[in-house]
Amino acid sequence: MYQKQIDGIYGRRQNLDSLIIALQGTAMDRDFIHAMMIGHDATKALINENQIDTVNDLMDNIRDQHQLMDEAAQALSEVCLFFLLRFLTLARVHDV
Repeated sequence: MYQKQIDGIYGRRQNLDSLIIALQGTAMDRDFIHAMMIGHDATKALINENQIDTVNDLMDNIRDQHQLMDEAAQALSEVCLFFLLRFLTLARVHDV
């Protein structure tokens, strides 16, 4: 009779040990998921903040470069036009 009671106690202890292990695993899972959520939120905030600033800076740089190219093209066309008119003027003078 005592052996049955001892076996029953050991069986219940094994059940309790299994429950403790399961609870500890669940607690670790909860902590892990919580840490992942914190990391996700922090990463998301950094990406959003940096991405907007980076895109705005990139667009500003592109606009600046485009404006410089337009100014250079305008200056070159004025110089070319000046020399073309000068050449045509000199050509008329020498033909006359």
